[in-house]
Amino acid sequence: MDKLFNLKCFSLESFYRFQQYDKIVSLLRRMSYLEKLTLYLPIKDRNRVIDGTYVQRDILDYMSLLHSFTFYICTYVETVDLSYKLTSEDIQQTLTGIGQQHAINGLMTFSSDNCQLHSIIEYPHLTILDLENADKDYVEQFLNETKAYVPCLTKLGVFVHDLKVVTKDFTREETRRNCAKVKQILTLGSLVHSEDFCLYFPSLYK
Repeated sequence: MDKLFNLKCFSLESFYRFQQYDKIVSLLRRMSYLEKLTLYLPIKDRNRVIDGTYVQRDILDYMSLLHSFTFYICTYVETVDLSYKLTSEDIQQTLTGIGQQHAINGLMTFSSDNCQLHSIIEYPHLTILDLENADKDYVEQFLNETKAYVPCLTKLGVFVHDLKVVTKDFTREETRRNCAKVKQILTLGSLVHSEDFCLYFPSLYK
């Protein structure tokens, strides 16, 4: 008998980009009795973004008993064909059909010279942000207040080197506001709690 069939709770989290989205979907479809599901999936090498339509069709339609669904699905798409037009509003529209109260999306497009083409302005419900395996451009995108506003960010995962570069050793004004409410920093490197650092992250000490 398939043991997956009787599972009521399942969590799958990967902090490394992988290609096996279709295999994950096949696995999840065998868990038709799930009541609680958590997914953290950075997916690479696809020619389309995995949006709410995919989530509904590939996963949720097979889980009629599901009442709790927490997810982060990031798709890394190599778009050399600019005829593929997709906006953040397009993605957000697909999320409305899956019953998520606080579903947010982000679409970031960079040219080959890392010049930003599109930006997302506000993430009012974003409290946890893990950028440890992301390109430094994403750290810039989320922390720079001229590109994004994350008023509720309290937990940040990031490489020390990237954080220091983007914040200019914790002196840059454009990235100060989005760091002000962070209460926990998750990083593999060691952080020196200098005076500038302490002033940059005052909520760490409250």
